[in-house]
Amino acid sequence: MPELDPPYHRDNLDPDAQSFFEQLARSTPDEAVELMRPDFLAYVAQLNPADPDDESLVRRFLAELDPHDAGVLRGATGEVDGLRLGSDRAIAAAVREALANPDGYLRDAAISFHAWDFRPEEIRCPTHLWYGEHDANASARNGQWLAGRIPGAALVVHPQTTHLAVLHEHWSAVLAALSGHAERGR
Repeated sequence: MPELDPPYHRDNLDPDAQSFFEQLARSTPDEAVELMRPDFLAYVAQLNPADPDDESLVRRFLAELDPHDAGVLRGATGEVDGLRLGSDRAIAAAVREALANPDGYLRDAAISFHAWDFRPEEIRCPTHLWYGEHDANASARNGQWLAGRIPGAALVVHPQTTHLAVLHEHWSAVLAALSGHAERGR
């Protein structure tokens, strides 16, 4: 993130949030984890994943998402581990599992907000970048910046698409692009 121009993953950050992300970029990953921990734990506490009421937990979780992404989760079809995707029970189970140990999320976030040990211009493997035009979590501007620096990168910005919808609604195209590279690499 600190390499982006501007150096933020979201386009709507106020000056205090921008300063916070600049501080994360200058920190070690361990320091960044500790800087993010209080806010993330407050978010987890507000969601209250220990609440046994699936419907209430899901209502709180979906209220935090873009309405389109909430609809994507609700509209999921199929079954996994005996749970009907899109149901309160399945979504609540996923939320509880995802938030059971915050360290994984915090570590991933700390690494993503930290400067890389390489330059995007050095990447030589086939690279695909998929973004949603209305993704508030990862701006399509970031994809344009990366595509301008990674040699031969393929950028796809899906119109009218939000964060979760990029994969949920375009999964077959993502897999087709990736499998095409796998076939050529054999």
